[in-house]
Amino acid sequence: MPAHTQAELEQQLVQRKDLVQKGQLTPKRAFGNMEDWTLYLGERTAFLHPDEQHWLWYDRLHQTWTYTGCSINQAILLAQGRVAGVKRLSEPGPVGAWCVYQQGQSLQGPVRFEHLRTWLQAGKLPMSIVVWTPRAAEWLSAADFMALPV
Repeated sequence: MPAHTQAELEQQLVQRKDLVQKGQLTPKRAFGNMEDWTLYLGERTAFLHPDEQHWLWYDRLHQTWTYTGCSINQAILLAQGRVAGVKRLSEPGPVGAWCVYQQGQSLQGPVRFEHLRTWLQAGKLPMSIVVWTPRAAEWLSAADFMALPV
């Protein structure tokens, strides 16, 4: 597993903001280290800006960070090789509750994590699909997805 996942970073940001508001943590200690907010997805790098609470992609060609168009709890960041994208959630909420899947050349979702598990268990979807979940930082086989904790 990678050092961070999107779901972990978004949850961590919410927790640290709460600790700062309660005076239990200074902003510098809570948000000061850029590496703590960096997410590696395949060949792509994303950064969760702790002050603005939105995601940025790193553009290697121009050596700049570009806005993804989404904040926390709004979308799933995904990557396949050098290609990166964003799948907006149908309703805001913790990204760890959502995933997308690819069946053949078709990308489906976002769908709720528990719905996809139920569909796989019931045989409504083949075990040949691959799944992207913000709880991981890579494409997972259906079997690996099913092995993730609920």
